[in-house]
Amino acid sequence: MAGSATGLGNNSAVLGNSSIATTILRGNVGIGTTTPSTLLDVSGSMRVAAGITCATLTTNAYDISYLVVGGGGGGFAGYQNNIYGAGGAGGCAREGVATLQPGSIYNIIVGEGGQAGGQARANPGKSSRFIGKNIYVVAPGGGIVITYGINYYGASNGDYIGGYTAFNSGAGGAGAGGDSPSTTGENIGSAGGPGYTSSITGTATAYGGGGGGGPAASGGSGGGGAGGGPGVAGTPNTGGGGGGGGSTGMGGAGGSGVVFLSIPTSKYSGTTTGSPTVTTSGSNTILKYTNNGTYTA
Repeated sequence: MAGSATGLGNNSAVLGNSSIATTILRGNVGIGTTTPSTLLDVSGSMRVAAGITCATLTTNAYDISYLVVGGGGGGFAGYQNNIYGAGGAGGCAREGVATLQPGSIYNIIVGEGGQAGGQARANPGKSSRFIGKNIYVVAPGGGIVITYGINYYGASNGDYIGGYTAFNSGAGGAGAGGDSPSTTGENIGSAGGPGYTSSITGTATAYGGGGGGGPAASGGSGGGGAGGGPGVAGTPNTGGGGGGGGSTGMGGAGGSGVVFLSIPTSKYSGTTTGSPTVTTSGSNTILKYTNNGTYTA
């Protein structure tokens, strides 16, 4: 009889029989639940032997925004009397949108800033990364100059180029948001390039400013250190480049990088490592990583 069930004992039942080609259930069907909220609501795990065919497939994946900034490069030292050091480049910035899969673990690596430079060589910043399922975002660290002498070229970072100076001045390093300007004046270093401006935290903020050249050029917006004797270090967790040294001064160290994740608060899992700073902006929860860590979606 259509619509009937045959009891098998031990709390089991069979719907239909071998001569019935179609069995129709109306309304919501619950398996393991007495309050199904959809046409088929399964409370618990499910095993399918031969696969499932879906007209459409809905997942709980969700989109977030990210900003990844690499570590800034170290500034170069001055060389001999009145020959000034070039600034290190700011770390590169990568901003975009990523789709996260619930339950997946995403790794955050914060790049270190380059060490302060002597007369022989400065040190580049290290890359920052945001890595996980179907996501691989890398923001390279800021570069350095590898020679010294009159007519410096400032350090580049792969996105923008450092400045150029004539005579004995130190050129500025490139920023995450632009080139360093050039100058032709004697004893006038060029400023560091501007940083990349992002509003991921809810406030427009620059990151990855280039270091200023010696003897005293300003660093770029976004944490770039000024030139001096010694050069000023890039601001930590901005990716700013270190400033160039004075005539006998060391260069400044590059600032470490930073990684931000902006997650819809309704989707935020609260599962992290690395002790990120947690804030909110509108309907989003903002994670700021200044150390290596993870986020579980």
